[in-house]
Amino acid sequence: PHPPPPTDIQQVVRQGHVTNWEEFEALLYYILYDLLGWELGKEGNVVVAEPLLVGRPEREQLTQLMFETFNVNGLFIQDQASLA
Repeated sequence: PHPPPPTDIQQVVRQGHVTNWEEFEALLYYILYDLLGWELGKEGNVVVAEPLLVGRPEREQLTQLMFETFNVNGLFIQDQASLA
């Protein structure tokens, strides 16, 4: 059983920064497993486009969340401007 997705996404991520990590985790679960159709044990790779000026602690927390909670095979984080 997983938590339901947050009802107010704007309160979870504000101006590109995560404000509530528990609800962000629920949002990611909803996106990856429910919307994209991932299956437990068959997770894939993730590319994250982050806004400029995201701090290292927030990036490290996202990395930890993706590897430890979502068991991703690979993770690539890059700023949005470079990916554009």
